Amino acid sequence: MKSLRVGIIAMLPVLMLSCHNHAKDRNAMMISHKQHKAKKIAQSVHGLGALFPKNEVEVASFVERAMVQATEEFNAILAIPDEQRTFDNTMRALDTSQEKFGQVDAAITLMNMTHPDKKMRDVCQEASAQLSKFSVDLYFDQRLYFAFKKYRELCEAAETLSEQEVYYLDEAMKDFHTSGLDLPKDQLEKVKDIKKKIAQVGIDFDANIAADKSIILVDRTGLNGLRESFINALKKEGDQYILGCDYPTFIEVMQNCSVEKTRKDLYFAFQNRAYPVNQNQLLG
Repeated sequence: MKSLRVGIIAMLPVLMLSCHNHAKDRNAMMISHKQHKAKKIAQSVHGLGALFPKNEVEVASFVERAMVQATEEFNAILAIPDEQRTFDNTMRALDTSQEKFGQVDAAITLMNMTHPDKKMRDVCQEASAQLSKFSVDLYFDQRLYFAFKKYRELCEAAETLSEQEVYYLDEAMKDFHTSGLDLPKDQLEKVKDIKKKIAQVGIDFDANIAADKSIILVDRTGLNGLRESFINALKKEGDQYILGCDYPTFIEVMQNCSVEKTRKDLYFAFQNRAYPVNQNQLLG
């Protein structure tokens, strides 16, 4: 039920750090995590054939296949007669289906935020918005709530659920309630529209951050503690060095620069990316 968008944003430092030679143990752990995640996505997204789309046509294909597959799996869950429901054919089936769909969404979101080509970023931003709206339309369905409710009423007692399975079911029922799926239909439609608007605001918010070009200027003494290879790769403006707010630069400076003012100035610029654009986005 919950989006994986936050998860992929949290992965960004991991994905970016592999481009730099930081502490070996930590870097090895992060690369291993990335490889495990990539393998998991590649194995679980049936029929997509690759981890990330390579061009605009493939983006459209990824999105279409993910939506078709999610719809088929969702409808198969709903088609099960209430008295024949089990944890595996309803709860586990939904959780697995949502994970696969969420991984495609996560891959498209990552490309939207990091792809070097603006045209591809724009295409992925539109695709991400399409997936978000589709997700609301598909999963925000009272029939799913009633399926879970009927399982709890008719079938749960006949199964011996693990502690984790009981927890999943409890949390799912809470999510249904807090999401408004037990509301009358007219009120539910209003909630659905609000969810779509919130999803679009989130996509635009992330895109503004990804497009942000904030920098700070630092003289050579302000780079003390940083690797010479890193310093030599920096662009300059006159006699000053340009530090951008991209993840590799930010993490390198935060971890290794011995000059407090440089770390503080870059941290402030990083935390204020896309300001005041995103402030207006939220208030508008």
